[in-house]
Amino acid sequence: MKEDGSLEGPTSVDQHRGKGIDRSRQDAPHAHSIYPDPDNRFVLSCDLGLDKVFIYEFDPSAATIAYHDAAEVEPGSGPRHLAFSPQHHDVYVLNEIACTVTAFHYDGQKGALEKFQTISTLPDGFKGNKSTAEIFVHPNGKFVYASNRGDANSITVFSIGDDGKLSVVDRTSTQGKTPRGFGLDPTGNWLIAGNQDSSTVSVYGIDQATGKLKPTGQVVDVPTPVCVTFLPVK
Repeated sequence: MKEDGSLEGPTSVDQHRGKGIDRSRQDAPHAHSIYPDPDNRFVLSCDLGLDKVFIYEFDPSAATIAYHDAAEVEPGSGPRHLAFSPQHHDVYVLNEIACTVTAFHYDGQKGALEKFQTISTLPDGFKGNKSTAEIFVHPNGKFVYASNRGDANSITVFSIGDDGKLSVVDRTSTQGKTPRGFGLDPTGNWLIAGNQDSSTVSVYGIDQATGKLKPTGQVVDVPTPVCVTFLPVK
């Protein structure tokens, strides 16, 4: 960044190549998101088109990345977003096309992912349009939340076992259409879901013991919400 706040040219570029098995969604790379790891040593990027999570070495002083490794999810899954556990040892990848979460053990020293579980965000036998959007781990490290778009319009709540594996706790309607984005407040007491296609935002309390969501009754009109972010408390 320049002194006047404007941006300089890119310091690193890595072009993904290839395609996935779903010809309608995966005919080319689709680098959907990128995240620094908790130690700021590596960054992880979900490529929806290639069914891979790319791992890059990160140099924050030079603002550069260098390809390090890649981990694969099941073919046709379409990895979209991911979330680190607060303990840094596990990474949960949300797959948009398959509506699943793939869990990986993460070695932050080596920059390595080891897959150990894939679990659906939807009930068995679910029929209809389906797609996932956002995923977060609760600040206490005990629960994972993932949003379902399409005909489901819900948040799935998972509990995290001692081994890092997920189990479904509950599924709660977002009281609107297309929960593309939602957020957990820093205290872990509240979840706010943005319903893109109904232009509403719904507020939920979080049971700290079970992780379940309870609607507060507050539904606010907001034009086409797609992301919910909390500012840090000063």
